[in-house]
Amino acid sequence: MKIIIPGKPIPKHRPRFAGNHAYNDQSQIMNHYAHLIRCQYGLAYQLPGPIEISVLFFMPLPAKCSKKLKAKLFNQYHDKKPDIDNCLKFIFDVISLSQAVYKDDRQIASVTSKKLWSDNPRTEIEIYSLPEDI
Repeated sequence: MKIIIPGKPIPKHRPRFAGNHAYNDQSQIMNHYAHLIRCQYGLAYQLPGPIEISVLFFMPLPAKCSKKLKAKLFNQYHDKKPDIDNCLKFIFDVISLSQAVYKDDRQIASVTSKKLWSDNPRTEIEIYSLPEDI
């Protein structure tokens, strides 16, 4: 199964605190992305058992750079902020929130991911069911 989330990939933020209360300042955008996943995938099916996820983060090219530099960066590895692990955590939490693909991100047994420069920022997610036995 393949899921595409348009727009600049977003990293997971640390929890915010107000007094003795912790809150998630990304809940609104997470709900929006979960809705996009439900629209693409539906609600009727959840993968059982272990799963493998492959994620490609297509990061936007810098706005203030020459055409020559943009051409050089296009489809090359992105080694700037945000960190790939924070982007992955955000995606895993959004997919869990959607309740359309798997019940909990603890089902994820294998992950591959890349960050690439692109003029079309987006996140592409491919999800596969793994066999119970190796």
